Amino acid sequence: MTENKNSSVLGQRILGAIIDYALIYILYIIISVIYLFISGVFEFQIKNIELIMFVFLWFFLIVFMEYKLSYTIGKKIVGIRTISLTDNKKLTFIQTLKRRIIDPIDIFALGIVSIIIISKSENNQRFGDKLAKTTVVNKTFANTKYDVIAVK
Repeated sequence: MTENKNSSVLGQRILGAIIDYALIYILYIIISVIYLFISGVFEFQIKNIELIMFVFLWFFLIVFMEYKLSYTIGKKIVGIRTISLTDNKKLTFIQTLKRRIIDPIDIFALGIVSIIIISKSENNQRFGDKLAKTTVVNKTFANTKYDVIAVK
C-alpha cells in the first residue's frame, strides 16, 4: 500500500509542478508583453528585467505561497501539500527556502533528477525536501501522524 501511495504522490507532485511553472510562464509572458508595449513597442530600456520578473514571480507564487499555505496553486489543484517531518506542522520560512534552493537545478534538468530521487527515497522526498526535513503528502492525510509514518 505504501508503494501505491508514494507513486500517487509522485504523480501529483509532477502535475502540481507543471501547473505551477506553467502559471509562472504564462504570467511572465503577459507581463513581458505589457512591459514591451509600455516601454515603447518592443524596445528594451532596463537590462535583465526578464530575470528580475521571473525571480519575483517564482518567489511569490512558489516560495511565499508554500510558506504561508503549505501548498502552491499546483499542489492545491492536485490535492497535496508540504509538511515538516520534524513536527508534522506548517513549514518555517527557512525550511521553505531550503526546499526551493534546488529549484534551478530541477528546472534545468526538467525535473528528471528530482523524479529519480523521489522514486528512490524512503520518505518520497527530493533533495530539497531532505535538506529541509520536509515531505509532500496527500492533503487528506496531511494532519495525521499516519501519513508521515506511511511514507517512511
